[in-house]
Amino acid sequence: MNHRAVIVFSIFTISVSYLIATKLPKEGAKGVSNSFTQISETTKDTSITKAFVMGRFTPQTHVRFQLVPEHLCSKSMYLQKEVIVAFQQMKLSAASEGVSLRIISGTRNFWEQKSIWERKWNANLQSYGASANNAREILKYSSMPSSSRHHWGTDIDINNLSPTYFTTGKGLKEVLWLRKNANKFGFIEVYSPRASGRLTGYEPEAWHWSYSPLSSQYLEYYNQNIQYTDFKGFTGCEWAKELRIIEDFVSGVSRK
Repeated sequence: MNHRAVIVFSIFTISVSYLIATKLPKEGAKGVSNSFTQISETTKDTSITKAFVMGRFTPQTHVRFQLVPEHLCSKSMYLQKEVIVAFQQMKLSAASEGVSLRIISGTRNFWEQKSIWERKWNANLQSYGASANNAREILKYSSMPSSSRHHWGTDIDINNLSPTYFTTGKGLKEVLWLRKNANKFGFIEVYSPRASGRLTGYEPEAWHWSYSPLSSQYLEYYNQNIQYTDFKGFTGCEWAKELRIIEDFVSGVSRK
C-alpha cells in the first residue's frame, strides 16, 4: 500500500469511528435512547454479596445503578441499568395501547428502609407497644430493613400505592395490561392476590413489579446466605426470627 493510500485509509477509519461514537447512546446521558429494541441479555451477577442483598450500599455510587430518566418516574430515584432499559420498552409498548406507566418508587437501601420502618414503628407504639404485633402491622405493606426487594434495584412500584386504585377504571386497565404483558419484558407481580396461591408474606400489591432475570438471582443468594443474626441496626430487629421474615416474607412471593 503506497503512502497516499495509507493516508486515505486512515482518514476513512477515523471518520467511521467518529460516526459510531456519536450515534451510540452515552452512559449517564439524560434519558434512555429509543434505539434500544431488545432487552439486554442478562448474565449471572457474580458480584452479589450479603451487604448488597441486605441493602447496605449506596446506589448513587454502585457501578450497576443509574439515575432513572425523568420521563420514566415521578421523583428522583436509582435503579439497575438493565431494569431501566426493560421498563422503558414496557412503557412504550403500554403507551401504544393507551396505557400510561410511571415508576413512583425504585431502589431503597437499608438506611432508607430503616427510616420508613422506624417512622411506622414509632407511630404504632401507642396501639401496639414495642412488640411483635407492632411489626406485624407494619409488615402488611412495608418490609423490615435488610429484607426488602427494593434494596436490589430490580423492583419498582408503578402508578399508585392504593389497593383500591387498581380495582376499577384506569387503574384496573393498567394492572390487567401488566398481568398480560409485563412478563414479556422480564417483570413479574411478586405480591399477587391470595387467590393465586400465595399464602404467606405481604398483602397483595398490584403496584409492585420485579425484574425477574436479576431478582431471581438475588432471592436465591439471599435464601442461601442470610441468617437471622444478620438482622441488626434497627428498632424491632429482634422480632425477625419469630415472624419468619426470611421464610414467609422474603420468600413469600409469586415466582411466575
